Amino acid sequence: MNISSTKAKEIAVRFLQQYHSVVLTSADLKGDVWIITAKVGFAPNQIRRIQVDVETGKIMGYA
Repeated sequence: MNISSTKAKEIAVRFLQQYHSVVLTSADLKGDVWIITAKVGFAPNQIRRIQVDVETGKIMGYA
């Protein structure tokens, strides 16, 4: 069962909110991975990309 973009966004926000304030900007499916892009913190240019596995919902990467 694949997770939806809404669920992937929820996972990414829960992860990022541990450390930053979060504003989601996009969710793109690339193969088997959701790429969630978010602005974090108070500086306007701090962007983070979280990779969420489409099948398990586990975070695969964070940059």
